[in-house]
Amino acid sequence: TGRARSYRIRNFGTADLIGLDVKSTGKNARDFRISGPTVKALAPARESLFQVRFRPQARGSRSAILRISSNAVDKNPYLIRVSGRGK
Repeated sequence: TGRARSYRIRNFGTADLIGLDVKSTGKNARDFRISGPTVKALAPARESLFQVRFRPQARGSRSAILRISSNAVDKNPYLIRVSGRGK
């Protein structure tokens, strides 16, 4: 609880990745606080970090989905499942 976990977004494509946006969604979305990424566009071969901090609002198993949106054709949005246990 409280410790931030970092995630890396990297542009493996040949065109700029634009419109980057990361949101926590799902039943316990408010338990997973996001900071970053600090950029809204990534040139090819560039990367950016964002962090997720777990701050449970209740006890027990908590989960959410991180939704990363951009102009990527093949994975938009890109989804990451996250979970934790509130004490």
